Amino acid sequence: SPATVNNKVQVDFENLTTMYVGAMVTDAFYVKAGITTVDVITNENLATGASYGDTDLDGTMFGMGYHVANDNGAFFRFEGNYMTFDGATQRSTGTAADNTIELKNLDGVSGKISIGKSF
Repeated sequence: SPATVNNKVQVDFENLTTMYVGAMVTDAFYVKAGITTVDVITNENLATGASYGDTDLDGTMFGMGYHVANDNGAFFRFEGNYMTFDGATQRSTGTAADNTIELKNLDGVSGKISIGKSF
């Protein structure tokens, strides 16, 4: 019977780009929604001789936040975002051209706090 070997593929995410629209719900509370894309760079060195091409993933994002600005231009903002990406399947090339990897369940939550001054 054929031997089973587990290999791991390491990937990097680069050039995350988001385009969104936002709307103020109250004087300080806002929401936003948009689309996003990211480059997926594979960096494997597998004993099977297989390699995987790079790809890009598209996704959506939703966010909400609170923004307060003073008359002197100082502001305080905090925001939370949820981002999810469509999956992808990559077929290997090389000596093990029948292998595939799946990129799935790529979603996450982020938050940030900003303090600054507008000029």
